[in-house]
Amino acid sequence: MKRFLLAAAAIGGLFTGVTAQHVHHPGCGTHLNVALENDDFVTDFAAFNAYVQQYAQQAESRSGELRIMPVVVHVIHDGGASNISDATINTMITKMNQAYNRNAPNIGTLPQRFDTIATDAKIEFRLAAKDPLGNCTNGIRRIYSPHKSKDAYDDKKHKSLSYWDRAKYLNIWITRNIKDPSETSAGQILGYCLFPGTAPALRDGATIAYQAMTTNAVAAHEIGHHLNLIHVWGDQICGDDQVDDTPIARDVNFAWANPCDTLIKEATCYENVIDNYRDSLLRYGIGENYQNYMDYVNNYNCPNMFTKGQVDRMNATLEFYPFRKNVVTEANVIAAGVNDGAPACTNLIPVAEFWAENPITCPGSSVSFKDGSFNGTPASYEWTFEGGTPATSTVANPTVTYANPGTYSVTLKVSNANGEFTTRTKQNVVFILNDVVESKPWGYYEGFESGQYWDQGRWTVVNDQTENGKQWKIGPDNIAYSGFYSIKMDNFGNTRDNNSALISPPLDLDAIQGGSKVFKFKVAYALRTNEEFYYDMNLQMFMPVVNDRLTLSRSTNCGATWSTVKNFTRTEILSGGLSPESFNPTDLNLWKELSVNLSGASGSGSDVRFKLEFTSGGDVNNNLFIDDIIISTSTAAVSIDEATVENLEFKVYPNPVTDNAQITFTLPEAASKANIGVYDITGRFVANVFTGELPSGSQNFTLNRSELGVGGVYFVRMDLNGKSFTEKIIVQ
Repeated sequence: MKRFLLAAAAIGGLFTGVTAQHVHHPGCGTHLNVALENDDFVTDFAAFNAYVQQYAQQAESRSGELRIMPVVVHVIHDGGASNISDATINTMITKMNQAYNRNAPNIGTLPQRFDTIATDAKIEFRLAAKDPLGNCTNGIRRIYSPHKSKDAYDDKKHKSLSYWDRAKYLNIWITRNIKDPSETSAGQILGYCLFPGTAPALRDGATIAYQAMTTNAVAAHEIGHHLNLIHVWGDQICGDDQVDDTPIARDVNFAWANPCDTLIKEATCYENVIDNYRDSLLRYGIGENYQNYMDYVNNYNCPNMFTKGQVDRMNATLEFYPFRKNVVTEANVIAAGVNDGAPACTNLIPVAEFWAENPITCPGSSVSFKDGSFNGTPASYEWTFEGGTPATSTVANPTVTYANPGTYSVTLKVSNANGEFTTRTKQNVVFILNDVVESKPWGYYEGFESGQYWDQGRWTVVNDQTENGKQWKIGPDNIAYSGFYSIKMDNFGNTRDNNSALISPPLDLDAIQGGSKVFKFKVAYALRTNEEFYYDMNLQMFMPVVNDRLTLSRSTNCGATWSTVKNFTRTEILSGGLSPESFNPTDLNLWKELSVNLSGASGSGSDVRFKLEFTSGGDVNNNLFIDDIIISTSTAAVSIDEATVENLEFKVYPNPVTDNAQITFTLPEAASKANIGVYDITGRFVANVFTGELPSGSQNFTLNRSELGVGGVYFVRMDLNGKSFTEKIIVQ
């Protein structure tokens, strides 16, 4: 049974406080009950708890010398306020040291009843002065990644952008914000940290939202988890935090109105029995320990203590796990350059980093670049701009003009008097959109076939640090609703929130004749699972299945800003049911049509670009295909000369052809010269279907299987007034 070690404190009387109610508030994303879903963690948890009991029995004989822990802070930022200053980081380190050395600014408010169990952990955190290669560092790394800095929960892989060996440094990642993918309410997470038992090496450390990093408690709380401390309520009602001298807490203490006060909050987990003096004293005279760093409160500047039992647990962690133990060894502290008396490491060599502040624009416009180099102030810059004017620059924050559409790379070299240049090259970092406006009275069509806008290089794919080619690209041959090709969002095994945008050439919507306009396209998409959770083999825990997202938006200022036209739901885009394997829509039944009314301002403008933006829900979702994009009106006029296969609704069915098939299409006007024939894959003429004149309206012809010969790939070609239309068929 958990014991509370009664302090020799003066208890002036009994006080009944307000019982805390659990409500959703900002808090920590580390929970014991989730970790216990991992069988390996359960085994480690039991072994470690047994070790703590032995360790605590010997704790009195230890000298309790100060241990120094080298720290590296990785700032994963969006170029704005989340790129916090060195001074702010130093403030966070100061707050951490105050917490672990019993020196919080408000330590004087600690009630006397807790004073004798609060203690100094004697752990000091120091920003590393030597990096893993022995070079001078200020212990701070800065990586521009607006995508991974946002909603930075663990499967976003923001940690893979910058990491140092956990056996030598404490890794802390600072991000714009943190969001659990399973969270649907308005709550937010201020930080999280994996328990050491089964933490994968490359993910081991604390992630903290930048707006919370300088409070008294948030960083200290997360480092507590790093050292195997559990929330004081044990992550369940009246749970066990495996520490004897913390009072049993019912739940989080967000609702407690006086977290900075000395008032007693009734500890309702203890029996309210008049003849049970011990429990009555614990309940009314001592109360819950809301001053503890491992609680949740509504003001994170109020906590100010760890207990002796918690310190024993932290110390045991630094002995039990070899990768934790090595961090605080004298040899490692010296190697990291943070030992007492170590000479200052002042010859810092800058590390190149940069970003484009407006990376999407049109030919003739300027792109502004921002130097984000860190670890020392550069004395010289050498920029190289593919396709830009100027092609090079030596200023810190240059402005560059691009004359031609395309996707371009940029290289930055920086140096100072302390060493050689460091170089950073970013591929596909500038996106110059096509600016030749299409103006057609019937509307616009894209089927991703030869000769169309995609084939002409007039669409633009914009990615935000996509991984392993997970982006929009032409799909496999013959995977299409019509023709030979469609465009595929390669999403099988993707990373959560990985983003890829498909931007159209500029279109003159005002030129389209007829009534209200629509944006239509064919989509094929399947699910890999219908379950709400899946077991992640890498993380060894259950994770929520997060929906993929597809958004249609439009811009009238060359991609500088976008307005949302439609957010498609999973149900709307779902056409192919379940497909546990990588999905390819090999049958027309696996496609569906989506149509969006372009009402009001959405349907007007003489220079409009549309964007189909795909955001991945994670690695248990599937591929998405799009074909036959049409922007038109139901009454828009179209001539045969301007028509497409889609306009004519040219179809052969059933396809594959096993018996006689039907050829159907609709003519907007009469065709004085019409010829319909079948050709094999080499282009050899096989059979004639029709030759002559055709009136406007619906047409229907029979294709005789007996005239086609052996099975294989064939093409039905229709020539109308000198213009050809082709439909592929499979003959069996």
